Amino acid sequence: MNAGFAQGSGGRLRPLERMTRAELARLMDNLLRQYLRVPGVVTQVVPGGVMVNVPGVTLRDLTVNGDLIVGDGVGDGACVLENVTVAGRLVVRGGGEDGIILRGGSSVAEVVMSRGGGTVSLKVESGADAGDIRIDEGSADVNLYGTVDTVAVEASGVRVKAFCASIGRIDVIGGNTGISVDAESVVGEVTVQGAAANTLLSVAGAVAGVTTAAPGTTVEGLGKVAWVEVRCGADNARVETSGTQIQTASR
Repeated sequence: MNAGFAQGSGGRLRPLERMTRAELARLMDNLLRQYLRVPGVVTQVVPGGVMVNVPGVTLRDLTVNGDLIVGDGVGDGACVLENVTVAGRLVVRGGGEDGIILRGGSSVAEVVMSRGGGTVSLKVESGADAGDIRIDEGSADVNLYGTVDTVAVEASGVRVKAFCASIGRIDVIGGNTGISVDAESVVGEVTVQGAAANTLLSVAGAVAGVTTAAPGTTVEGLGKVAWVEVRCGADNARVETSGTQIQTASR
């Protein structure tokens, strides 16, 4: 409200009333200052939120002073950020296995993965920086490449695969989730919250440790998992990785 993004009729915001089409259009116009609908290299954007809604766009040497939305119109195509700083969030609603590529000195503090159906990849190349990644409920399966600080898997029934990745922490919140860590990947700690029943963690690479409070958790694979802490509520948890130290805790 203070930023002027949301305004109701007469200059008043009425949160309990239905938003009119005119108010929704004004809100979207305020939030998104530029729509990119033509493939090619873009080196300048206007201040504010930006939506990419076509495959084959490369953003280069610029700053987005708002959210950057990779829209549904990108489909199964790719979007490249090259030396791009995103001051807001990177919201991924489109893109396929070729994915969203961060390269050069690109920096994004928060990434929201919210494509519905299929598989979408986020590729963080050497020199680029991706902070916190949130995988929304209803998201497509997600492939992660490169260095990432944290991943929060809020979606249920999603498959998240790490390829040649270095991930500081993974928090699993949604149930029936599959996490796969390939032989070239390293993960710090994986935390499986109580509601994330039937989570499967398959490890070919290395995971420092796992904490689970969810029933039906399975840790398997030929990789290295140093320790697993099984907390209250993690009934029928199975740890099948070789050499893993198993700890129990009542809390």
